[in-house]
Amino acid sequence: MPAEIIHLHQNVIREINKLVITQFGGERGLVNESSVEFIAERVKTLHEKLEFREKIVGKAAFYLFQIVRERHPFTDGNKRTGIIATEFFLFMNGHSLKYAQKEREKFLLELASKKKSSKQTAEWVRNGITEELAMPANLDAYRQKKV
Repeated sequence: MPAEIIHLHQNVIREINKLVITQFGGERGLVNESSVEFIAERVKTLHEKLEFREKIVGKAAFYLFQIVRERHPFTDGNKRTGIIATEFFLFMNGHSLKYAQKEREKFLLELASKKKSSKQTAEWVRNGITEELAMPANLDAYRQKKV
């Protein structure tokens, strides 16, 4: 587990969306540039007084909720971008989600259609998070840059 939390830079979130669109199709573009900036900057100050695992849960839930439902910053691919960004954040911080693909899809559709709240998103992440993972050696350099 890293000594401090590694957040996703706004460029990483944008690149995840580009990869999603390249892989699965859709229209590239941003609905609102400031939404990606807001997400990337705001998450850094959230849940600072909580213990490490709860900080991770809260921040992961924030990425997911903001990208999929609240800010919806991209023209296409917000659900996939949201879950991939969330999982990448978790991975960089020594965690992952244990949910099967169908469970993820069901939750994402409910979240996107506003059937899930931010509190329910945090609970979903909390219930699905696994403990520490061994980091592959080739990611150590990336982790040191805190990108």
